[in-house]
Amino acid sequence: MILGLLAWVIPTQVVPYVRFGQAYAEAEQLLELEQYDLAHQSFAALGDYSDSVTMAQEALYRKAQTLRAEGKYQEAIAQFEALGNYNDSAALVEETHAEWLEADYQAARDLVDAGAYPAAAIAFEALGDYKDAAQWVVECQMLQREDDYAIALTAMAEGRYLDAVKFFEELRDYRDSADLAEQCRQLQRERDYAEAVAMLEAGDYAGAEEAFRSLGSFEDSQDLLLDARYHLGCQLLEQEKYAEAVEKLSLCGDYQNTDWNLKNAKMGYCRTHADRNDAKTLSYLKELKAAYFQGAKALYDEIF
Repeated sequence: MILGLLAWVIPTQVVPYVRFGQAYAEAEQLLELEQYDLAHQSFAALGDYSDSVTMAQEALYRKAQTLRAEGKYQEAIAQFEALGNYNDSAALVEETHAEWLEADYQAARDLVDAGAYPAAAIAFEALGDYKDAAQWVVECQMLQREDDYAIALTAMAEGRYLDAVKFFEELRDYRDSADLAEQCRQLQRERDYAEAVAMLEAGDYAGAEEAFRSLGSFEDSQDLLLDARYHLGCQLLEQEKYAEAVEKLSLCGDYQNTDWNLKNAKMGYCRTHADRNDAKTLSYLKELKAAYFQGAKALYDEIF
């Protein structure tokens, strides 16, 4: 009878107990190896064996501590919250949150030290009313504007006036930005004027015409525009580009010998134009014939 009882007890009571003990030891080993998720799963699988329920929570507790130490504050807080009242988890939620804020604050200060003011301002703004974060937002904005002002001054000193104007305009009313923007515009106009005069003197009449036109009423740009345009028209006439010459000289009024050159350009157009039956040829020849321009009547009679 005793042998029968032993035969029943050993497989049903002793063997499972030994197996649970082995599984518990393996779970402890996983915990020591910092395999917290696997340790938690192993202890949870043991149900109410020994202190497995508590050890399952301990695995998650240690995981939360590790996450906190690694600076993974959001994940750590979530883990501590999930643990409820286990150990000091509730208190560690608040401590971790405070540590998280301080870490973000110091990271924002590091951005300031690195001169990354826009990024620092965003970081401080995210901190809300933590410490003096709100004051640092304003400070970063001021520091960035001072940097931008220095960049604009450098562009101005290097003669990059259009870049400087852009920078100063973006600064709006910061310091004397508006006045410096206007100074840069004036300096750019002076440079463009000098370049336009140089083109005119070098015989680059097309380039000079465009440059003086862009200068508008700056100094005597309109007078020099007329001069460039007149010489361009004469140049086109010499090159036998009669249509273009007529176009330019027609804009020159009574400047110098415009009338004579314009008539020559129109006459050249009529002589060389492929389709002499067009309205423009007829118009030009009527005008030239009426002015008794040499050869106009003969060509008119020949064509019409």
